[in-house]
Amino acid sequence: MKNFLMLSPHYPPRLYLFAEGLVGNDFQVLGIGDAFQETLKPDLSDLLTDYRYLTLNCYSGKARFDESRYEPIYRTVADFIARYGRLQHIESFNEYWLPLEARLREDFNVPGPRPEDLLNLICKSKMKKIFQASGVDVVRGEILRDEAHLLSFLGEEKTIIAKPDIGVGASDTHKISTIEDAKTFFSNRNPETVYFLERFIGDKDRELLSYDGLADLDGNVIFSTIHPVNHGLLEIVSGEVLSYFNLRHSDIPALFQTIGPRLIQKFGIKGRFFHIEFFRVGSTYFGLEMNSRPPGVLTLDMINYANGINICEIYARMLNGFSEPVIGSRDLMSLYIGRVNRLSYKLSHEEIMEKYQENLGFHCPMDSPVMGDYAYILVVADHEERKRVTADITATL
Repeated sequence: MKNFLMLSPHYPPRLYLFAEGLVGNDFQVLGIGDAFQETLKPDLSDLLTDYRYLTLNCYSGKARFDESRYEPIYRTVADFIARYGRLQHIESFNEYWLPLEARLREDFNVPGPRPEDLLNLICKSKMKKIFQASGVDVVRGEILRDEAHLLSFLGEEKTIIAKPDIGVGASDTHKISTIEDAKTFFSNRNPETVYFLERFIGDKDRELLSYDGLADLDGNVIFSTIHPVNHGLLEIVSGEVLSYFNLRHSDIPALFQTIGPRLIQKFGIKGRFFHIEFFRVGSTYFGLEMNSRPPGVLTLDMINYANGINICEIYARMLNGFSEPVIGSRDLMSLYIGRVNRLSYKLSHEEIMEKYQENLGFHCPMDSPVMGDYAYILVVADHEERKRVTADITATL
């Protein structure tokens, strides 16, 4: 019996599907998280061989550790090993915990990315160099040095983005278009944060998309898909409502058959999911970021509904050596539509349930400025149906 340690297995809630797939493929699943055991839902707690409540927040800064807070985590993992034997895998499926995963792998000799491997996976400046080495177009980007450098960069590029070189999400990402914007950002920035500057891609026909999938233990892509998104994260955080979908495999640009696997090899992704973001402008694809994790957890549900597969179970099989290309039983489009409580919609929730019962795969409450307050996942046949369904469900009074 192999041992798999899940960090923070309760969040996001759909992570229980990974535990389910692992248990079904001869793994013992052990958990450490900051939720009390009695609050874990049965669909997770019944799958865990052991679980310990513990504060995982052991960072004193981005990718830096507070050793006094790391020590209890180390001791808990050591106790697991004493009780159950060697760990074969440590995962959180969450970008925020990548440094903790890597530190534990190094300290307990567990396969997977170690601290020295992380820079290419968490530093945007390092990612850009790997995109370039892989033959992927990028926009100009530089580490922020001082205010004079910021103003010079702005003057040359006209509109720019400033974001942490190491960081998750768009909460500290700033669009800068004027000297006043630049001076305000520089005055209010966190002086301990290293920021990365990039030219803003503002073309009217731009499209944000992600290349998502799973690589086997040797770094070969065994499943991949493309998810176009209606807006960039800045627009979504500013109030736009998120909707996105997958391309049918027959519609995926042939370019990704070459640059996708090449990027996975260059980034050294083995036995892991990947989520790589691009901006498309015309026929040019600009590489933005690599995320060595699954796409947002509901996106995995979308993958399952679109392809007729169980990607979490496939992940567990891959850890046991499965390396065949994954071919689903169907090739449809799965659509995510987020709605927010602040808007009044023409269709009520009950009317959506009735009208789209044959399309609806999954729905649930959300609590996110990006994902909305309520989410619907629907399966459609083509772009025409996708556009019609999206317009209908998001139409406001």
